[in-house]
Amino acid sequence: MCDFEFVKYLLAPSLYGRNVLDPAVQADLAARRGMGIRARVKFECTGEGVHVVGGGSSRVIRWEDLDQLTIFDELEEA
Repeated sequence: MCDFEFVKYLLAPSLYGRNVLDPAVQADLAARRGMGIRARVKFECTGEGVHVVGGGSSRVIRWEDLDQLTIFDELEEA
């Protein structure tokens, strides 16, 4: 699953049909510090992006990276 689809899945209850790629939506989520737990993954929205913790690891999915399929870059590095 690419980062964009993953973030859309995590934030679906908070998006209310809005586009997560919209900078105004991102700013709103960051201002409200949108957070929660879905599928045993804890997440929190900040100005930088979505901080994700789960399975003993953590990472930040940056807002500006959401339109890229970064999972393929990670697979090439491994």
